[in-house]
Amino acid sequence: MVFDTALINKMKRGEQAAFSLCYQLLSPVIYSSVLRVCHCKNSAQDILQETFIEIYKNLDTLNDEGSFVAWCKRIGYYKTISWIRKNKKHISEADQSDELIDKSDLQVSIENNHQLTRLMLKITPESRLILWLFIVDGYSHAEIAAMHGKTESFSKSIVSRALKKLSNEEPVHEK
Repeated sequence: MVFDTALINKMKRGEQAAFSLCYQLLSPVIYSSVLRVCHCKNSAQDILQETFIEIYKNLDTLNDEGSFVAWCKRIGYYKTISWIRKNKKHISEADQSDELIDKSDLQVSIENNHQLTRLMLKITPESRLILWLFIVDGYSHAEIAAMHGKTESFSKSIVSRALKKLSNEEPVHEK
């Protein structure tokens, strides 16, 4: 997804219509990523709102307009990391609160997505985020480590342990 410079410039000038269009285009992408990590609808919505507030406040710091989408996603990831750190004591690997996602919320149409969601719930939110950044979004271990303020070996070990844990899980098939 590439944003045109004119739209970004309109947002920088404070045009609400441009920012609204940006939100319409990017919010599903960011929300989906955040929801897959935190598995809590209300928290994902809060993180999404905080992300767009941060984007709006910091548009003037954006230097490379060609990387606008990546910049926005990175803000979302940082907000997710903050959420994980704040809620670490209250989050368990098997958090099954009423707010958790279900199939109808995501409109998942294929069994592989159901399986991925069930598997990802078996690891901690921090591990989900790091695994997602590494495998899905293609961040390097160095980039992930920088986001978390840790070493590359931190990222590598989290990915390795998470993949090992997930590979040992039995597949669950629905009828």
